[in-house]
Amino acid sequence: MKVKVKISFLNFIFRTLILFSLLFILGCDLIPNDNTVEYNSKAIIVTVDGLSFANTLVMGTAVIQNSNDYLKVNLKKIINSKLIRSYTWSGDAEDTAAILSSSDSGIRKFFLDNYQEAKETGKAFIVVCHSWGTFLSYVALSLEPTIECDLFITLSSPLGTASGLPDSPEKIVRDFTDAKLAELLFDISGIAYPDTKLFYNFWANGDLISGPLSGKIPASLIVHDVKIDQVISDYRYITDAFFWHKFTALGEEVVTDITYQVYLISIGILDISPTRDVFINQVTDLIQTASGY
Repeated sequence: MKVKVKISFLNFIFRTLILFSLLFILGCDLIPNDNTVEYNSKAIIVTVDGLSFANTLVMGTAVIQNSNDYLKVNLKKIINSKLIRSYTWSGDAEDTAAILSSSDSGIRKFFLDNYQEAKETGKAFIVVCHSWGTFLSYVALSLEPTIECDLFITLSSPLGTASGLPDSPEKIVRDFTDAKLAELLFDISGIAYPDTKLFYNFWANGDLISGPLSGKIPASLIVHDVKIDQVISDYRYITDAFFWHKFTALGEEVVTDITYQVYLISIGILDISPTRDVFINQVTDLIQTASGY
């Protein structure tokens, strides 16, 4: 009996050592590294997804793109933090007015609660948003002047879309955006705007649902417009909009999308990874700097 107990105990020790060795080799997160602990204590990052606006234009219906909180999921892959929180909404632009109301389920209350927590715990407050989520975030922050962002990042914002030619998809986006602003009685060039220490707007020339915000918002709000397809895209057609609008959502899948690869080859671009690396590194560096990391 004693021999069996001794063997069982040794077997347990042996299996335990193997398990921990495997966990170490595979990089298991059961034992957090110092970076995780340090970064998690520095900032609360709020993300706001958009709807699939390109599909809305083509199909005439809003195809929900944010059912899985895609921006939060993508951001967590490049930012080592457990304090990334997504404002989850229907994905239907017709809900814009309700979302921007002062109700407990609205985005303004969500921002206020997270900002208050950040302030009370000595953390930075950062907002990262994509597509129609930039519309919701910009207006919501403008209506809540007590909130001061340490960093505000907009990705492919329809607020920056140019007028475009008559009957063009670009003009449809501009007109739709302006109509929603009018419905809310909100003047994008007026006196109300987000209070933020640092404001970066990433846009692509190939993305019809984006554009520079300089000149469209008050001059007193300093925005750094970054054109992410500076070298690659000289086009501004609806086909490019699908690719670049997805590109700015921070996901990895666009890099391996075979349709995208075929498209890039057709315009003479064989490798987009350096461009994506530059874009992702810019976003990462901004968040880490604003967090004091």
